[in-house]
Amino acid sequence: MAIPPSHLRAIKLFQENRIAEALLAFDDALREGESAELWNDWATAQVAAGRFDEAEKGFGRALELDPKHCQAAVNLGVLLAGSGRLKEAMPLLKGGATGVDEEQQKVVKQLLKECRARCRPPQKEQDHKPRPQPETSRRM
Repeated sequence: MAIPPSHLRAIKLFQENRIAEALLAFDDALREGESAELWNDWATAQVAAGRFDEAEKGFGRALELDPKHCQAAVNLGVLLAGSGRLKEAMPLLKGGATGVDEEQQKVVKQLLKECRARCRPPQKEQDHKPRPQPETSRRM
């Protein structure tokens, strides 16, 4: 499906680092019609603006429209992992990793590895001291 001109304009503004203008352009594009791709891009611009709650909603909306939108899944997973919500992030990262480019796959796999490590309960240190033995009393 071809990307509408309003969406392309918003992308161009974003690429030029004109974030405030890009956000307005993404809003205009959304008024013309929704798509998972557009919501993903809108949410990415929200991240760039530091609006993480809005970004989470946008990535979520992209996934509502297309549950198999790998880039939105990865983006939401990265956002959640960054906010410490590791258990929520892991299934999104794992599911989305298959549909992104090779470079992103490497980053996602590393992030997944770190999430898993941080979710494991800490291992107890083994006490290498001899256990005290109960004392016995012997009467002779």
